[in-house]
Amino acid sequence: MASSAKTASTATNVDRNSGPAWTNLSNALTDDNNYAEITVTTADQESDWAVFTNWGFNISPLATIDGVLFTYKAAASIWDREILADEFVLWDDGGTNTQYSTISDTYWDPTLQTFTVGSPSDKWGTDILQSPGITLDATTINSSGFGIGMYVKTGDVYGASSFSGALYYVSLSVYHTINGIRYNSTEVKDIRLGTTQVKNGFFGSNDLNTSELTLP
Repeated sequence: MASSAKTASTATNVDRNSGPAWTNLSNALTDDNNYAEITVTTADQESDWAVFTNWGFNISPLATIDGVLFTYKAAASIWDREILADEFVLWDDGGTNTQYSTISDTYWDPTLQTFTVGSPSDKWGTDILQSPGITLDATTINSSGFGIGMYVKTGDVYGASSFSGALYYVSLSVYHTINGIRYNSTEVKDIRLGTTQVKNGFFGSNDLNTSELTLP
């Protein structure tokens, strides 16, 4: 299994039920001390979507996508359990929410932490027959419109008038298995040694049955 880890190039606030908007979202594109911020003010209030796209993936079209892992750094402003990271979705090309979400239910606290959503084997529900939409393949992931959407909501309320969270950095890893051999841009389906078709063999360390091999 191979993996590619990338940082998004585009961060956008997208309305979600007229919730509070994120500010300075582009700060989450760089791993430094700057951050995007969200402020919620009432119990059970849900924020807008923070959507991260344009990841710059260049995964082979021969790849099978095994899983998606989203990593982010975040903290709450004052107290534990004031900001709850609720749902994360795969965002399809064109900016339409796919409606299939991964529930996080993760509280942020004042200590900056690194959180993960998904795993090397988690397809975020796209492998379920009832899943409404997105095709998790190389074409989708390589598209500039593919991304991750997330929102947070008020956690436990202790009487304060507002609750803020800071999102410092996001990254995305896509795990995939490449099956096949490619000659320039053409997939090779029949490999022969003389007149004998090769069923099992190696080119260097590349298993001809399970790895992509690009010939000159």
